[in-house]
Amino acid sequence: PTAHPTPSPSVSHSSSPSTNLSLSPSSEPSMMPFTVVLSLDVAGTCDCNSDVASGISDGITDSQVSGADIISVQTTCVGKCAGDVTRGAGDLLEFSFELALRIDESSQIPNLRDAVITELAESTPDIVDQVAEDVGIELVAGPVIVASDDDMNISSTLPFDSTPRNFCVQVMNFKVNSVFKMRPCANETSNQRQKQLWSFDSTGKMRNKARPEWCMTWAGGKRKDLRLDLCENSTRKSSTFSYDESQSAIVVTNTENNKRFLVGFNTITKYEMLRLYGVNTQNQSVKSFTQLLS
Repeated sequence: PTAHPTPSPSVSHSSSPSTNLSLSPSSEPSMMPFTVVLSLDVAGTCDCNSDVASGISDGITDSQVSGADIISVQTTCVGKCAGDVTRGAGDLLEFSFELALRIDESSQIPNLRDAVITELAESTPDIVDQVAEDVGIELVAGPVIVASDDDMNISSTLPFDSTPRNFCVQVMNFKVNSVFKMRPCANETSNQRQKQLWSFDSTGKMRNKARPEWCMTWAGGKRKDLRLDLCENSTRKSSTFSYDESQSAIVVTNTENNKRFLVGFNTITKYEMLRLYGVNTQNQSVKSFTQLLS
């Protein structure tokens, strides 16, 4: 679809609840600042100045989150119109919500920050449904993509160009069979950065932090390519992933024969797909990975 400018194509919204934070540490629980960015596409209109845009923004601002207080919300809206009208088939609103929260570190909720992110992601489609009912038009919410300010990028220490910038492991799209490449690290919370956020869980999965249903996978056998797949429903279950800090390496183990491989990239062309190499390879990229907290 073609983007059509509106009189005000970008809408910024800020809200600050009136509740005051006590400065007395002796009686109040520890409240730590925390930033979360939600990205969301809503089909049904492309008018950022409509009640749809303001209604969704207000709904996010007024959300109640267990174990956390929303301090402020900054909303960006971009309308993409399929035709000359602002409401029709193919029309889309692209939202980005940057939420500043205080979370109660003394809360008994396990993995509180992950729980806060999950709750925000799960409640957002309900907000869109409520706005659709209020304004009387059909709206379809896309998947909610979430990133926080303390997620991990996986960077290579090898130089890629003449600049000092870091390059990170990035999946190219959130689609089955999407490939992984090294791309400039995105330090701001954005769609690109969400494709660079990875964690290694206790079950041997390398899972995306923004979209935790997606994992890096290997099919096994002679092929050495790495692909994105659904973590729980993947047919590629013959391997586990881990990070070896002592070697600065991403280790992939074939669970059928315990043979180990290392993730790396072509050090000449550099920008091609990531793949597996043997543990005795002379390729320097396989032992160049560091986890960056940004």
